[in-house]
Amino acid sequence: MSKGRDFLPDVSVGFLRERLAVEREAKPRVRLLAALHRKQGWSLDGIASSLSLPRMTVYNVLRRFAGRGVDAAYDAKRGGRPCYLSLREQVDLRRRLLKGPEASGFHEGFWSTRMVLQQVEQHYGKRYTREHMTRVLCKLGFSSQTPRPANARKASLEEIQRFKKKRVAWYPTTSKEATSSFAKTKPPTA
Repeated sequence: MSKGRDFLPDVSVGFLRERLAVEREAKPRVRLLAALHRKQGWSLDGIASSLSLPRMTVYNVLRRFAGRGVDAAYDAKRGGRPCYLSLREQVDLRRRLLKGPEASGFHEGFWSTRMVLQQVEQHYGKRYTREHMTRVLCKLGFSSQTPRPANARKASLEEIQRFKKKRVAWYPTTSKEATSSFAKTKPPTA
């Protein structure tokens, strides 16, 4: 593997320093630092020991830089399965869910995951598992909450008012007796 001027011949040391100075994420910083050291002529072992990385990791990072250029500091985009619901369908589903289950013909006062699954299958013709629908709902900004009954033994407002301590208004004391008794007390010792 080349080093010094032969490593990344189209990129200057100054450019690598600038990119390193503005980078805030940890992994790209370490990768840029490894490339900078290699550009300055460091050996693989020297870079590995200064960054506390295994020699093979440093080799793989530098090989990525040689193949992809400076963009190798960042992870390549990883694919993944596309979402079943399109963006437009997700926006529509969110709008429907915000209207409440009654607007969609359900008789409950809150949405359950199974009801949302039914809604998605009826309107969009797509099937999800319960676990995946939970992730979709989180992505749409909803949280899972367990409805609980109100406490039947909760005190009424009248009982709460009766229980509260009744205080008369407090006024500052101006009598000599009150101020002199305060002055006679000793401060606490540490």
